[in-house]
Amino acid sequence: MFGTTALFHDRRRLAEQLPADSLALRYVEPNDLTGYRPMLVCETDLQAVPVYSFRLPSEQRGALVVGNERHGVAHALRLMADHTVGIPLSSTRLSSLNVAAAAAVALYHIGNPSSSSRQARRGLERLRPEVLLLGATNHFELGSTLRSAAAFGWVQVLVDDRAGVWFGVERGMRAEGRDAARRARNPIRLHRSEPVDHYDFNEVVVVTASGMGIPVQRVRLTGGSSQLLVVADESVDNVESGGWERLGKRVTLATLGLPPLSQHYRYCLVASIALSEVSRQLGHPTPVRPPGPPGGLRYTFAVNIGSPKPAELVSADELVEY
Repeated sequence: MFGTTALFHDRRRLAEQLPADSLALRYVEPNDLTGYRPMLVCETDLQAVPVYSFRLPSEQRGALVVGNERHGVAHALRLMADHTVGIPLSSTRLSSLNVAAAAAVALYHIGNPSSSSRQARRGLERLRPEVLLLGATNHFELGSTLRSAAAFGWVQVLVDDRAGVWFGVERGMRAEGRDAARRARNPIRLHRSEPVDHYDFNEVVVVTASGMGIPVQRVRLTGGSSQLLVVADESVDNVESGGWERLGKRVTLATLGLPPLSQHYRYCLVASIALSEVSRQLGHPTPVRPPGPPGGLRYTFAVNIGSPKPAELVSADELVEY
């Protein structure tokens, strides 16, 4: 994704269950990483340096270590770290992103001088834009994106499920697991959006991975509920072809500036980076675990989102499976 080499520390010997292939060359032990300096460990440590403000020394062969979202980075690797960086999150229930999303977000901000140089500021919920996740073709990709949205502080999003991978699809959860998920605290509310729906947002910002558009760091993403951030699955939707006027008055194309690929980037990685940029502009909380918020949603749509439709509540307990 960023011209880097992906290496794997196989603590549980899972590689022994896989057929031999080129990936076997990527399995390493801690001692194999001694030649990489500086070594950065991405952890949920409250004292970690935010990835938004960390600057990697130039002309050095560094390494970024991202651990399993449940168990974190191995102790041996943490001892070798020169710096501990973290991705500031706003959720009181989700303490991490999907590991691939976390790696993408960290690499993007550490390697991008524009986003790293801007100091994050404490933001207000009223500045948080609405989000439309459009056309994801894979259930796991959409689920991982919803996990990122919830972790970065969104309590509701619009979902255009034109590929039919989410709404009305059995996702393999046990019935009691669903019931527990509905009862859990801090759910994210999913509003179903259809391709024919029209909205009246003042501004619509459509994010592309590497296409045309204004660099996303130069686009103000703190327009509150009158602004809509759209992340479409570019493997099936030509973002640059237009047609976004149905969503609002003014449309802006913004690009993440990722290197062009012959294949499209994974949806959850592009979306997670876009959501993290909003979080960076909003600012992040001080490094203290806040108490749980009062019941109910923290903000609502300020525009008419069309005819009333049932919304789906998805809890943090369910999203950790992504």
